[in-house]
Amino acid sequence: MNPPVSDMPEHGSPEWHEWRRQGVGASEAGAACGVSEWKSRLQLWQEKIGEAAPIPDSPAMKWGRRHEAYIVEDMAEILCCEVDEYPGLTRKPSGVLYATPDAVLLMPDGSRELLECKSTTWRTELGEDDSDGIPFSWLVQTQMQMLCCGVDVCRVGVLVDGRNLRRFTIIRSESLIQSLLLRISPFWQYVQTRQMPPPDWGNVLDVEWIKANTRPRLGTSEDWSDNAEFRRLVEERDQVKASIKVDELHLEELNARILHAMNGVQSVRCGERELVYEQRHRKAFSVKASSHWVLTEKKVKTC
Repeated sequence: MNPPVSDMPEHGSPEWHEWRRQGVGASEAGAACGVSEWKSRLQLWQEKIGEAAPIPDSPAMKWGRRHEAYIVEDMAEILCCEVDEYPGLTRKPSGVLYATPDAVLLMPDGSRELLECKSTTWRTELGEDDSDGIPFSWLVQTQMQMLCCGVDVCRVGVLVDGRNLRRFTIIRSESLIQSLLLRISPFWQYVQTRQMPPPDWGNVLDVEWIKANTRPRLGTSEDWSDNAEFRRLVEERDQVKASIKVDELHLEELNARILHAMNGVQSVRCGERELVYEQRHRKAFSVKASSHWVLTEKKVKTC
């Protein structure tokens, strides 16, 4: 197993944040590759060049860390092994990649395996216990952890809804690691040159980042009538807007047909969904208070 970083700054200190900015952590690898569900590649790039502070932890992330100790204890008991490191120490063998596993386990045969702890809800799609059926962004994280730490197995303990512990086993995959490195390397080149990576327009997080971070130069005006590519984008948007209008009319028709079929019943369950016809109220702030009825839909948890 690779040795830990000997001069690691204190966790949470300004020096620690600056140290992290000089590389890509295993938990950031998904964002660097453009496969994260929570952070866009552009947001990570902005953080790495020092133009944005890291996104603060959400309440869910804070509670997840508080659950870690219990997950580590239970996983060690389930696997009949000892906890060699908790919390895990940071490893950065070479290059820009580094990893801080949640824990390191000492197995009965004397080998060491990593342990990654997650907390989530029933909405997260998970496979069977002892399989590798975890979200792809988690899989990316565990592969980068194994690369940096020099081990071949990473266990993942997932606490679901705060009461159900699921367990998964991830085996090191050299082919997946190499494909991920091929995406992380150009990302880091963009960081070093401070050149913004090209947006992935199929990634909703990149689209939202562009909308949130693009600002006009006030008072500027230009005529781009002869710009063929810009005209194509505008014309494509017009076509989408027209199709959306048609889809909205179709949606209203379907809503009306559903309400007619419900025949006065306020709540109807349909498989894993529940359709509810409810009254919404709008408070009086800058506009007049009002209320209206709307058909809503929510997922229903099935046992």
